[in-house]
Amino acid sequence: MAIELGKPGVNGLSETVGVLRQWQYDGAPWQLHPGDLGWFWRFGAEATAAAVRT
Repeated sequence: MAIELGKPGVNGLSETVGVLRQWQYDGAPWQLHPGDLGWFWRFGAEATAAAVRT
């Protein structure tokens, strides 16, 4: 299986946050939280999309 790097774009941010929510579990040693994307989102959807890699 190949790994492909991409950017969700402004229209894909909601789906990205939804998938990130599904990955959360209490036993993880560290994890990216949907709120981390929300921190960027305060600067606007364009800034958030520019900061996110999937």
